[in-house]
Amino acid sequence: MAANSKLFDGFCYRLARLLPAVIISVNYRLAPEHRYPCQYEDGFDAIRFVDKSYHEILPSHANLKHSFVAGDSAGGNLAHHMALKASKSELSSIKLTGVIAIQPFFGGEERTRSEIKLSRDPFVPIDTTDWMWRSFLPEGSNRDHQVSNVFGPN
Repeated sequence: MAANSKLFDGFCYRLARLLPAVIISVNYRLAPEHRYPCQYEDGFDAIRFVDKSYHEILPSHANLKHSFVAGDSAGGNLAHHMALKASKSELSSIKLTGVIAIQPFFGGEERTRSEIKLSRDPFVPIDTTDWMWRSFLPEGSNRDHQVSNVFGPN
């Protein structure tokens, strides 16, 4: 499955019209053609680019000292991990204030109650989510990998 860029672009344009904020939307490489960690590298490359080039690409009133990263589903997972990496990085202009993770896509080897209850859900059945993780995670990894199971044994 792939993100619907037009849907998310429209959402970002609407946010930009409604909020006194600068909205930056980032595309990233997708699995299965590109496995982890490509998506996280793309996301953090975008953060570093804005951090170093903001004076050339953003309006002068942009306040990067109150920045958020946001994402939906797999993008929520990505936003979570970008925030963790940003908190450990030397960013000169951006101060990350928070994360907006909308239905973040996390998992683990142990099934949650909702996974079991919705295992035959026609929208995203459990065999589809299992395939997504297998296509995304490094070869030989399972859903307890640190990128998918943020509460797990790793």
